[in-house]
Amino acid sequence: MKTLTASQAKSITNAKDQVNAAANVMIETPLELIKCILLKHETAVIEVMKELHEEKMELKQQRDELLKDAMRYRFIKSLQPSPEGYDAAIDTAMGEKT
Repeated sequence: MKTLTASQAKSITNAKDQVNAAANVMIETPLELIKCILLKHETAVIEVMKELHEEKMELKQQRDELLKDAMRYRFIKSLQPSPEGYDAAIDTAMGEKT
């Protein structure tokens, strides 16, 4: 077997380095792309979660307001001596038309 000259050995070493460098670039580029996609997905998920939380808070506020109105209505109804006596006053207080 023939021995390699110094320039041939250097060329082989350089070729190995170039192959390693090319392999690293080929690996890093898709990884960067994957990181970018995951970041966008993560941002979208966080945005949806934020919207759901805001909607939930609005619904809770509406529920609380409805419960408060119902409690007022029941309280006023409980003060009535007869069912016919204060219906119009209650409906007016609640903003309802008779």
